[in-house]
Amino acid sequence: MKNHTDTSTHSAKLIKRIWREYMRPYKGTILFALFFMAIDAMMTVSFAKLLQPAMDEVLIAVQNDPSKVSGIWVYVLAILVTFIIRGSAHYVHSVMMSKMSQSVIADIQTSLFSHFMVLDLGFFKRQSSGMLVSGVISDVAVMRATVTDSIVGLGKNVLTLLGLLGLMIYQDWKLSLIVFGIFPLATFFVMRLGKRIRKVSKKLQSEIADLSALLVGLFQGIRQIQAYNAEDAEIQRTGKVISNVRDLNVKTAQISHLSTPINEILVGLVVSGIMVYGAYQISAGELTPGTLISFIGAFSLAYEPMKKLARLNNSIQQGLGAAERVFRYKDCDPQIKDKPNAQPATFDIAEISYDDVSFSYEDEDKGLINNFTLTLAPQTVTAIVGPSGGGKTTLMNMLPRFYDIKSGAIKINGQNIQDITLESLRKHIALVSQDVFIFDDTVARNIAYGLDELDQGRIEAAAKEAAIHDFILSLPDGYETRLGEHGTRLSGGQKQRISIARALLKQAPILLLDEATSALDNESEKQIQQTLNKIQKGRTTLIIAHRLSTIKDADMIVYIDQGRIVQKGSHEELIASDGPYKALYSGALDH
Repeated sequence: MKNHTDTSTHSAKLIKRIWREYMRPYKGTILFALFFMAIDAMMTVSFAKLLQPAMDEVLIAVQNDPSKVSGIWVYVLAILVTFIIRGSAHYVHSVMMSKMSQSVIADIQTSLFSHFMVLDLGFFKRQSSGMLVSGVISDVAVMRATVTDSIVGLGKNVLTLLGLLGLMIYQDWKLSLIVFGIFPLATFFVMRLGKRIRKVSKKLQSEIADLSALLVGLFQGIRQIQAYNAEDAEIQRTGKVISNVRDLNVKTAQISHLSTPINEILVGLVVSGIMVYGAYQISAGELTPGTLISFIGAFSLAYEPMKKLARLNNSIQQGLGAAERVFRYKDCDPQIKDKPNAQPATFDIAEISYDDVSFSYEDEDKGLINNFTLTLAPQTVTAIVGPSGGGKTTLMNMLPRFYDIKSGAIKINGQNIQDITLESLRKHIALVSQDVFIFDDTVARNIAYGLDELDQGRIEAAAKEAAIHDFILSLPDGYETRLGEHGTRLSGGQKQRISIARALLKQAPILLLDEATSALDNESEKQIQQTLNKIQKGRTTLIIAHRLSTIKDADMIVYIDQGRIVQKGSHEELIASDGPYKALYSGALDH
């Protein structure tokens, strides 16, 4: 009993939250739709009521007086008008509810995606992209049942059912008692089935998310799959997940459709009882045949909304199961956000200082960066080198606040970056990473990504500096050529050049180069390195590189290991002294 109460309370909270956050703006539309649902319900009740006089005053009376047959036209016309009004009202409220539900779903998807955009990188490392895509598309689509079915079901169907029950009570309250006898049983079965469907539906949505995540990963890794002849193994693995989804869909359908035979049995018992009791009432002169026919007609018309209400609980439970997953994402608080008193910053020259900085990932006890202190002088180039896993990229990621430090402070011109708004901080930083992401858009929009306006002259100038202009002109539509998902039209080096052009166009005072030339061949690297050397002038530049030949001209080279500075100085100074940098450089020359 307690579990049932807890589940009901939780469901009520979910429904209230959906209403409060997404449906309340459409309350005017909902009320207008409910008005037409009421008209729809009234016309259904009117039709059932018209059966009684049509039967008693015409169809039965005509046996004794054939001249009364002409009276049928009055009722035919009345019934026809009833159905015209009913059909029109049904069309209006159906279209309104469809438009409203689609708007609500779009609002939820937009809201969820917007929330994802402000979450920190740690969140995306913990979640697979496939599961997030499933949340925005699949889970939100299933939530539509909660939005549409609940209003239509609790609107039109309840109004119709109440109207028909009122008519039945008015016609014969004793016969109505037989009808009311099925409600406790029907409610019991509906609630039992609803709990089972909610449980299975949550598993189903989870499996769909797993399938989405698996497919995204496989499509991204198709080159490796084919290279290692792993097609059959992956087909088998994916087939198992697809089978799980199929089985859960079948199980959901089995449970959902179980309400139909249960309702049919209950309705059959009620109709039998009505006919037996009604026959005795007619023989006793306490009930007219027309009233009995009208009563059975009202009950038959009430049966359809009764069935829909029984199925309604099933669809709502499925929607609430999906809503739980969506709100679980929505309730993830951004770990990286502006302080209440954060201020926008404007600067053309940047001195960057790491003051006693320590950092560790949430799932790691050992610190990755420990009491790190370093100052990057304005308009100088600082390169960080060291073994893999030593914290180089983490140090870079902390500057634009992709991650926040655990202790210490990172400052720009003496101002703690946590006192600067994220938008203005990142506006002053340009990033060229080894993991270049090309959007499925035109070349021009990829280069000008993040900028409000497209200045074709500046875009082309940036492309020329990045040595990619001539290649772009060779494309079918030049700068308007779409590059495909992940830039499928481009080689690794071409992607990197696009990324460099993007950074050039931003004209930020801070430049971050994370393996910026790693995807280039030696000749291209020399060309790009010359460009990078030019754009580094006047900017405070932080470089991470494995190719030590690219950092020899840096103003300062910092060798770090396990999050601590082991050596620092110019290339000449570090080569002149025995230490890990000299060993690293000598090893690079040997290769």
